[in-house]
Amino acid sequence: MSIIEIYGWKGISSEKKEAWIKTCTSVIANQFNEPLDEITVFINEIPSGNWGQAGAIGTDSDWLEKSRVQERMKEDASN
Repeated sequence: MSIIEIYGWKGISSEKKEAWIKTCTSVIANQFNEPLDEITVFINEIPSGNWGQAGAIGTDSDWLEKSRVQERMKEDASN
């Protein structure tokens, strides 16, 4: 039995979810000769306030810019 988990941001369209489920199921079935009824796909939607990237939280209005920072964070002098 195969279980596939997909994580994405809250608000994924129904069409995209359906496409992900069909595509993942097809790939597993074809690559591993797995019966369709033994393939399960879970889609987990994460609210914007529950994730971050590059130290920026998903609800930040400047998230796109802040999340693209590639340099390392400087150590906090108080540590």
